[in-house]
Amino acid sequence: MISYCPERYIPARQIIEDVARQTGAPVELIVSRQRHPALTAARAAAVLALREAGYSWAEIGRALGGRHHTAVMWLAGRIGNERR
Repeated sequence: MISYCPERYIPARQIIEDVARQTGAPVELIVSRQRHPALTAARAAAVLALREAGYSWAEIGRALGGRHHTAVMWLAGRIGNERR
């Protein structure tokens, strides 16, 4: 997993691109509405990385294609992340 320092601002797009490089899933598909298991896993990794970087649930939802913040929270909870 990629580690980020919350005190330093990193654009959400850059974090998503890092996750895309790490997972092999294209950025366009990570932020798309497709629900293929490989894309869902890459999207979940992006959620965790963005949350670690200090983004709110709503900001993460916007960065991931305009998803509602509760959908992002559900995805994080599904992979075992604590909802903060």
